[in-house]
Amino acid sequence: MKRILLLLLVTSGFSQTAEWIYYNNAGDTNSAYRIKPDGTENELIMENAVISDISEDGLKILFDTNGIILLVDTESMDTLTVDNDGINPRFTSDENVIIYYKYMIGNPEGDQLYKYSFLDSLETLIADSCHRYIQNGIMSPNKQQFVFFQSNQDSLDVVIA
Repeated sequence: MKRILLLLLVTSGFSQTAEWIYYNNAGDTNSAYRIKPDGTENELIMENAVISDISEDGLKILFDTNGIILLVDTESMDTLTVDNDGINPRFTSDENVIIYYKYMIGNPEGDQLYKYSFLDSLETLIADSCHRYIQNGIMSPNKQQFVFFQSNQDSLDVVIA
């Protein structure tokens, strides 16, 4: 049983806080779970949502629910909702600001990258012509820079924002 659990955690990605390990189950890709490090408790925390990022202190989780972004406080379970067609949200170094993509239907090389502030609900376009089918971008370890691919006529550019 422990080997199966470890395999599930390793294959689906996870993050550990002091009391819980949060993960997306590889067999149930539309639901998020958490488990105690000793394996004593394993529970579904949100159906039809995927964990996209966890804050540095482990107290906030960003969920992607296909166009609706949820920010959940893990202590109080208070939830802030951003209903703006955003996907794949990530925390920045200022955890009150996130970045995410918006798919432009019918144009896989025309997706847009935005940032959103939870303090003033301000949404700002960072880049357009982002390429959907190549890695959705990588946040730097200090969460101050984001690397992504941008379409430029017949080529792809690597962009750091």
